[in-house]
Amino acid sequence: MVDKQLETSGNQGTLANNANAGEQTQPKTALENSIQPDAKKETTKELGPAMSLAIGKEKPEPGMSKGEKVFNWATYTGLNYWVNLISSIYIADRFINPATTERKGTVNKLVDGMMNREKLDKWISSTTKFLHKVGMPLKKAHHNSKVGWESFILLSGGTLLLFPLKYLEDNKRKIVHSLNDKLGVDQTAPDGHKETPEEIHIEQEQPKQSVKNLIWRRVLGTISVVTTGLVIDHALKDKNTKLPPEKYNLGWANVHYDAKVQGGKSRIENKVFGWVQQASKSLTGKEFAKNGTFARLTRLAILDSVFTVITAGVMKITNGAKRGKMPKEIDDSHDPAVVKDMVDRITTADEVQDRRFAEKIEKRVNRIIEAKENGPGNKSFVDTIQQPKETPTVGAVLQ
Repeated sequence: MVDKQLETSGNQGTLANNANAGEQTQPKTALENSIQPDAKKETTKELGPAMSLAIGKEKPEPGMSKGEKVFNWATYTGLNYWVNLISSIYIADRFINPATTERKGTVNKLVDGMMNREKLDKWISSTTKFLHKVGMPLKKAHHNSKVGWESFILLSGGTLLLFPLKYLEDNKRKIVHSLNDKLGVDQTAPDGHKETPEEIHIEQEQPKQSVKNLIWRRVLGTISVVTTGLVIDHALKDKNTKLPPEKYNLGWANVHYDAKVQGGKSRIENKVFGWVQQASKSLTGKEFAKNGTFARLTRLAILDSVFTVITAGVMKITNGAKRGKMPKEIDDSHDPAVVKDMVDRITTADEVQDRRFAEKIEKRVNRIIEAKENGPGNKSFVDTIQQPKETPTVGAVLQ
């Protein structure tokens, strides 16, 4: 996008004007000699901001546009965090916490048929059996399987959002371009035409994702979450807190926990929920029921908030985003035609009060000329760039 507010330096006069007015006290450089009076006849004072950029106006590199900020917030904060969080909590509650009373209604019965504790227990039993067969003790295999599956279930919302996120990332330029139009962002190109979605500056460029790559990114996020759940449960367990005896019938074996210690996952849930209870009591004088709906959802939200941050971070890091690059303002070619064009741009840029860019080109061209003058057989190069052009290319954009 072209910023309408252009920074300008004070007009200190062109090199040729200073020389004619007798203000030049030092000997002229080869560059100053190369600027022909005819070139000064070409003026751009009435060309406006857009053309001043085309002739080499140096401007600050644009940052993130309003449209891109809205897109990133809606996609990564809104969709990949909040929608992910809420849907994951709902799905996990259906799987992990069996209903205490029968839910009524066609929709509830349909959802209960797809998401229920019985299904989760079957998956836990199958994984426990596999881990036990490969040598893990039965109790440890069951505990790890239970923690792993309950952590995995909290990824349900994000998994369902895979393809909506793919669509948004693949069409980011079109969406940002449309948002910029609606938000009043100027999308005028240097030559005056309206920029297309392919031409606008994108701070975080999103390459199109293949289905294979998208699934791989999700697998990385899933591995990160399940591993985090297991590490937290083992590393933060409270050996001083003993839980009541538990018994699980896996169908093929029974698992008994006579004096199971409190795992780190449960410990975090209880600790944070305790803070919520204290806050509620301080503000309202009441506490939430320990086994009520709010308590269940809060406990899930505590862990899911951590897991969602992890998966969102993994998805963002692995999306292949690249910082947008601006075109070169000064060509690095030593071709005589290119250097001559730079000389023309010094005069033009100075006339539109952009002395800073003029000086920037001047230093570079001076170095080229001095190197060529000192080198053997390079007189033709200096002669070439000192010959006036019939029509100076005051608006050339160097690629």
